[in-house]
Amino acid sequence: MDSRRRTRVSSPLRAPFTPSGSRVAATVAIIVFLAGLPVAIVAFVAGAIPVDVLMLWVVGGGAMVAIFIGTAVLARKYNADTVPTPSGDTD
Repeated sequence: MDSRRRTRVSSPLRAPFTPSGSRVAATVAIIVFLAGLPVAIVAFVAGAIPVDVLMLWVVGGGAMVAIFIGTAVLARKYNADTVPTPSGDTD
């Protein structure tokens, strides 16, 4: 029986933490939505855009954020962004 301690060697090609594409997309969607919301509200108050455009931004932007967050959660749940590693003894 082999009594050597085995250590897991990570791949040199992969960084210790690389955010998944879906997580990056969700973060960008939230930033764009939250950054644009005050601009849309100020433009509405100033009379530059009608209420329809403001509601379109709020509802459409909220739906976009929800879709991207849902995608990131499902990708994390099902490990869609992980790279399979070979299992078994390679000695």
